[in-house]
Order: sequence, then structure tokens, then C-alpha cells
Amino acid sequence: MQIRFNSVFPLKQIQPSPAATHVRTRGEGKFSSNQPQGTVSAPAGITFQATEGESVFNRILKLASYGYGVTIGANPDNLCIIDDSYVSGRHATVYFNQFNQLMIEDLGATNTTRVNGKKIAEPTALNANDVIKIGTCTVPVNSVKRLPIPINNEEAIADCIKLELAKGHILSIGRFTDEDTRTDHVLLRLIGADKAMSPLHGALHKTSNGYKFVSLHEGVTNYSTSSKRGMLGTHQSVELQSGDVLTLGNHRLVLP
Repeated sequence: MQIRFNSVFPLKQIQPSPAATHVRTRGEGKFSSNQPQGTVSAPAGITFQATEGESVFNRILKLASYGYGVTIGANPDNLCIIDDSYVSGRHATVYFNQFNQLMIEDLGATNTTRVNGKKIAEPTALNANDVIKIGTCTVPVNSVKRLPIPINNEEAIADCIKLELAKGHILSIGRFTDEDTRTDHVLLRLIGADKAMSPLHGALHKTSNGYKFVSLHEGVTNYSTSSKRGMLGTHQSVELQSGDVLTLGNHRLVLP
């Protein structure tokens, strides 16, 4: 069986091992009770095997890194659908919280979600090498670090902005760097950005009329709106609208 990726993912094919239980990822995205639903519809058409546990988790991690609350269950409107009679229609969700911790939450499943063999009764932080059990499907957790988004993937960046702000988070934006562990809390880390962009360049807030951007860069951040252009120094801010442009380093970010 081939794995098909939608536009959120790099195009590639993987040939998994045969297995009796299938896990499918598709449908419209819905968030758990403590995560407001964003305006972006979910990816469609990813298919892979439950026995490929690490591969399953890697795809969950990528969706969560891009801002999705990854609902898991038997219903076809979940982001991750498990065909298993022991899995509830809406079983669990995996997401990054505002502190960039990877969380799992049971959604009232009949057969409660387990982490390392223990039932979870409240949102629980995941750690590398944990093992998630949903129904009869076992998924090992190989990493809990949020994945960066390629600077040229405008669709994924726009999704992340919409989804994180819809949750009420302040969206910190910066250049991805392996060397600086202090930037682990940055919610939108852009891989492939040049060094003119800081590891923590600025923060984007949702306002009643649009956005507010606060520059945290030790230098100048340029912006342009339909009526003017301007520059921001460190800790200066500007009110922006959808379609306005921020220049982060040498890269233009069009606000969705």
C-alpha cells in the first residue's frame, strides 16, 4: 500500500509492511474541547498501517507542529482515523500547547487512552519513548520536539498562523536553529531562513480588528500595508490586517 500525502506534506511515497489494522488520516479538522476550531480545513487522503507505529506518530507530530489539534478516533471526520472496534468515534487528541509541550488528551473514550500502560484522565504531556495505546493500536513516541516549517511553504505557514491564533496563543516567530535550545518555545520556527532573521524575531497577536505584531529583533523589521510602509525597532509594535506584509530578515510573510 502506498502512502499519499496532501499539500501540507512533502511529496513522497512509503511502502509500509502489511497489517490487519489500518490507520487513515483525512477529513475535516476538529479540535478538542479546550482548543477552539480554526478556519483551516484538515488535510485529506493519508493512508498508512498501524503496525508502522513510529511512522504513524511522525505524521501526527508533523500535523501538530503545523498547528493542528490531531483528533484520533473511528469517525471519518477525525484527522487520524483508526478502524478498530475498541476505538471510540472521537477517542483522543494530540496537540502542542502554548508552552510548546506536546500533549495528549482523552476525549471520553469507552476504552480510555493509555500512556505507558496507564489510563489518562486529564491532558498529559508526552515524552520521548512514551508509548500511546488507543484501542488495540500501539504508537511509540519517538520525539516531542516541534518540527520547523520550511520558509517557502507559504500554505503551511498560513495554516500555523490561523490555527495557533484561533487557540488564543501568542504566535512567536523565529528562524530555526539547532544550536539555540532557548528557542524551543517558539511556536513558528522557520527552517531555511537566512541569518538576517533572528531565532526569536517577533510575536503576533490576534486582535478584534486583525493582528498586532511586536518586534523582538535586535534591528529593524519592515512592514507594509495597503496604505503605508514602515519600520519597527526592538519592542515596537504595529497593527496589521490580512494581506499586509512583514519582512522577517530577507523573507516576506503575507498575513493570511
